[in-house]
Amino acid sequence: MDAFFLTFRDANLEGRFDRYMIHGTFQVEKVFFSLCVVVIMGYIIRLSAEGIFLHQIPMVINLVNLGVIFYVRKDGVATLEKWRTLLYICSRLLGYYGFAVAHSVLNWKLEFSSNPLAVFLSMIAAHHIPGALFPAIGCRLKFRHHIPVRLMEALIFLFIQTPTTCQQFLEAPGVSDALQIEQQVDSTWQTILAGFYSQLGLNMWKTIPKKPCIHFAAYMHIVWSFGIVSYIVWRLERRSRVNFLQSLQREIDGLDVGQRRPLPEVHPTTGSVNVSHLMIMAGWSGLAWELIAVALMFCMTV
Repeated sequence: MDAFFLTFRDANLEGRFDRYMIHGTFQVEKVFFSLCVVVIMGYIIRLSAEGIFLHQIPMVINLVNLGVIFYVRKDGVATLEKWRTLLYICSRLLGYYGFAVAHSVLNWKLEFSSNPLAVFLSMIAAHHIPGALFPAIGCRLKFRHHIPVRLMEALIFLFIQTPTTCQQFLEAPGVSDALQIEQQVDSTWQTILAGFYSQLGLNMWKTIPKKPCIHFAAYMHIVWSFGIVSYIVWRLERRSRVNFLQSLQREIDGLDVGQRRPLPEVHPTTGSVNVSHLMIMAGWSGLAWELIAVALMFCMTV
């Protein structure tokens, strides 16, 4: 099995895992897609109430796509297996594009309280970071398909919806508390990264100025909604593949010796591996905080 993309080298084994995955997620997906229809209809009603009709087109197309998904699911696992990846990718991308377009034209009232935790949670919610996990779990793609799709979803929100959100963000009551939290996050990463450089014997650390809101939004979309969510999907799929091989092994053990075929050896991740993953993600998060600032500074000077 590929260590990163998690695909089996045996095409027949990969096909059997596809069917195993469909059976395992069938009911969860049914609930998720039903909720999608309700949420999309709510957005369409609000857009219509504000006299905005052109921006409803992506959502209407997604409703048609969801209708096809319900029809294919009703037709059985064999048909779903054939069309699942294409239909789910379309649903994910149309959904994100539709929501990003809707949020770029709707006037959402933002207001921050004086509670630091509430302010931080409001900042995350304003950029719709929690919404990144629900489609990744409710409309699961295999990891090798998830990576490009999730990256495109993050970029769609970042380039279409974030400018409007940041404008509303900077005009919201209590925004000074939110900006102060951004500065505290920046100071924390500066301290950690400067200490890391000094441990390496390097004295070249230089603070890069951060653009309010847009930098935090880019960081949350790239590191959290893409990086962290993708890692969660990777862990879930790896565990599913381990469970799949274990169930398949039990079937093989019941066969005659001459009919048995060896399976790939894939074991659950150990504690030390989990710790190393956390350390890598922490390092990547700190480095990305500065790299994103460099990228934004470059984009604004070009």
